[in-house]
Amino acid sequence: MIFDIDRESKKLKEFVSKYDSETFAPDIATLFAYINTPRIEMYPFQGLDSPLKQLSYILALNLTSNVDKVTEIEVRSNEEWKEIVVLAIKCKAGYYDLLLNDLKSIDKFDKYYETVLPVFFDYFDTAKLNYEEQELKRIDLLFTPFNKVLEQSINLNVQEILMIYNLVDHQLFININKPFKYREDPECKEFSDYQKQHNILPQDWEYSGDNENIKSFIKYFQNRGERLKISLEDLYPHFDNEKINIFFKLFTIDRNETSFLYYTNDNPVLSNPIIKLKDSRYLLLDPKLLLFAIYDRLYKVIDSQEKKIADKFNSHKGNYLEDRVCSIFQRYFKKDAHIYKEYTTSIGGSGQDVLVLGKSIAIIIEVKNKKSAIPHSYPKDIKKLYETISKYFKNSIQEGYDQCYRVKELFDKKKIFDIYNEKGEKLYTVNPKRYPNVFSIVVTEERFKKPQIDLSKLLDLNPNDDCYPLSISVDDLEIVLLTLKKKKLGLSNLIEFLFLREQLHGRIDSNDELEIWGALINSKKFEIPADPKLSFKTYPEMSFFYDELYKTGLGFENEKNFDKKKSGNWDFYEPYKFLK
Repeated sequence: MIFDIDRESKKLKEFVSKYDSETFAPDIATLFAYINTPRIEMYPFQGLDSPLKQLSYILALNLTSNVDKVTEIEVRSNEEWKEIVVLAIKCKAGYYDLLLNDLKSIDKFDKYYETVLPVFFDYFDTAKLNYEEQELKRIDLLFTPFNKVLEQSINLNVQEILMIYNLVDHQLFININKPFKYREDPECKEFSDYQKQHNILPQDWEYSGDNENIKSFIKYFQNRGERLKISLEDLYPHFDNEKINIFFKLFTIDRNETSFLYYTNDNPVLSNPIIKLKDSRYLLLDPKLLLFAIYDRLYKVIDSQEKKIADKFNSHKGNYLEDRVCSIFQRYFKKDAHIYKEYTTSIGGSGQDVLVLGKSIAIIIEVKNKKSAIPHSYPKDIKKLYETISKYFKNSIQEGYDQCYRVKELFDKKKIFDIYNEKGEKLYTVNPKRYPNVFSIVVTEERFKKPQIDLSKLLDLNPNDDCYPLSISVDDLEIVLLTLKKKKLGLSNLIEFLFLREQLHGRIDSNDELEIWGALINSKKFEIPADPKLSFKTYPEMSFFYDELYKTGLGFENEKNFDKKKSGNWDFYEPYKFLK
């Protein structure tokens, strides 16, 4: 192999171990801010194709190395950063070598290759891609019924955790606005304006006076990651101090030598995205990382309980997902559709999840809360990995499609049928002729990566069916429907997009469902190439507009600062603008 995973990983860990984490961690945290969309291509970091995960990996290597190895306060030049980036790229490239080496020795090269590689790298490269409101709601609704279990295990319940998270989030908001506060002092404003007029960069600012506002203003811009640093004393007046201490202990990582080495190992930085500094303050690497760490920690607590509790949680999770899907469609259709949950098409027949009946449209929905496949962190048997991915897919998306088809078949036959509730009571008589547009949707809690985006790879269609369903995660579904409402695209547009999406299976090259919908929504006339050999490829830029819509209020339930966004007088902290 050209790139040896063990050799390159050890070399990178040894290289970054020499830097003081007090400066190295804030540098990484600052870089995190620049990789949000639109991503800034900064030398030498443009070589990182998965910057959030790769930078987290680099920092984790530093924090899990022996503190006695520190010989440098900071990374002193771009050339040193370049060396770190090159080593990180080599570490990841080693997995390509490992996978391709095995693929060459087995049959059906293309079949395994096109499935395993995208799933493997999407799993380890991609962070969660949802909005803060979605994750907050998920945590609240999923885990609140298990508060007693959580209190016994970690001495915190869901409401306390979210309260502290919101306090942290608010403190970061205060931090962001500190420069404006300092500039209310006329002398500080004069100092600031002078630096700007003379194009003096913050690292070159000098001041010998005794104005505390100017000193704080300079410190804010010269100290690495200052806006992400939090003092617990600022939080204590607002909540139980002991609870705050427990929370920070739960999600804080200290520099401590461990065996962590590989890019695909469980990353301690992602589990504990808070670092305690020598001045007793805490550095929050990224607010979203903290939210995702909260979800993962609570999930692990529940998952570690006795089978009875775990089973109860899984049942609750399924009900939560069905309720959420119903709520999403109810908000989209309002009074223009009837939504039926937990129904059958015959008394005592097989249960179905959700049916949406609107004007000229029927949407058959099955929801799946099963987990997607977790690739082995050091893959050695590609055929086995393919079979694992296929098994998880069949147990979730294939099963959901088969359940959808039971109902779709009734619509296809154009014969009137009844639907019933679980008690056998008739809910409605369905006349298929009233619904010329019939779609099947399999909604999943997790993203199943590329096999979910292009169902032609693993899904077996019923011999009597010629249409692939839409399979989409619940977060992506919510974003798509809110976007259609925001852009005032009505039912005819949704029907058109769903038909186009059906036809894209087998002809799509994409790793992100939202990119596909971005192309559909923003193209004046989206056309599928007539040549069946031609595929449609998406790019990250196709999904940037969602964040722009979010800045003026996308419409999530309990969306933060929604009224202020709608007023037009609200702005977001966007580091890339400052960088420019």
